[in-house]
Amino acid sequence: MLNTEETIDRLNHLYLEDNLEDDYIDRIRNQQHLLLKIVANSPLASSIDLAIINTVYDQVVLSVQAFMKGNIQDSILQIKKFIFHEYIDRRYVYLRRKRINPHELMAFRARKCDTHDLFSRTEMMHIPNHKRHLVSNQRFSLSGYPCLYIGASIYACWEELDRPDIEKFNITCICNEKLIHFVDLTLPHFNAKNFSSEYIYASILPWLCSFRAKHKGYAFVEEYTIPQMLMSILISSRKRSGSVIQDIMAYQGLMYTSTIYNTNKDLFNEQRLMTNYVVPILGDKINGYGLCEYICDYFSLTEPTSLTNERVIAEQGGIIMYDGKREYSKYEMTEFGQLEEKLKGREFKKIE
Repeated sequence: MLNTEETIDRLNHLYLEDNLEDDYIDRIRNQQHLLLKIVANSPLASSIDLAIINTVYDQVVLSVQAFMKGNIQDSILQIKKFIFHEYIDRRYVYLRRKRINPHELMAFRARKCDTHDLFSRTEMMHIPNHKRHLVSNQRFSLSGYPCLYIGASIYACWEELDRPDIEKFNITCICNEKLIHFVDLTLPHFNAKNFSSEYIYASILPWLCSFRAKHKGYAFVEEYTIPQMLMSILISSRKRSGSVIQDIMAYQGLMYTSTIYNTNKDLFNEQRLMTNYVVPILGDKINGYGLCEYICDYFSLTEPTSLTNERVIAEQGGIIMYDGKREYSKYEMTEFGQLEEKLKGREFKKIE
């Protein structure tokens, strides 16, 4: 029998207990069986409804199988069945939600550049509507559907871009101008306060969306099936009105943890640095730059810069002069961390 501390530790590391070489559906089933084993031998055993856990995993397997047979509509339907399960007293128990007040989100967007030139602010937004052909098939991305992707840190952006030349890649800081809601698919972090059956139920989808890709970079990645179905539900549901789906999916986007987090490639192993946000375009209102007016209204951003530019104009002593009044983390003392602080203090403007 596991005690509370042991159970929390096992749950926090559940997503790592995965054999990349196994078949994708086998990996899903293995995670399901491991979760059932952990909770059945934990202090929560009497309060956990194993049928709820099994329902989620069973429907996800059906969704993947439908997708593999080319039945995309049925694949999406299987996920909707458990997200909006009619027999659950507290609706939407499977989803965590994050509410962010205006100006609370300070995130970053980066673009690779082959020269030392800087992009314009409009070029740092999402891929424009007239360049949809550039939108590839990624973890939380549907081919041809532009989205705004931002990271909680410059480091996350750099890793997601596969470590481009740090001297040249462009960086901007992005801030939300309005109240914004995200479906929270970040990896769960259990502690004594949130150790409950409800938090376990709400952690299943983030775990299922965090399988590392066996064939990353290829035209089709099995592990992206469930994240993409959730993105499809979000995109289609936001255009509806007067439905139960609209109640939960009146959300601007999704937030999730990079699969680079806690791997040998991760230089800092801090989950807060590796949170990503994705906001799909909405509707047909496109401005003269090919950008979604809805997204441009929700976000403002600073003028793009690069580490090279900052070094050239920096005063002696580095990008930022610390006053010694508080301790700084390892990341905050790097050039990325210092540049983040500098960008947060600059002027934010909407694209109009």
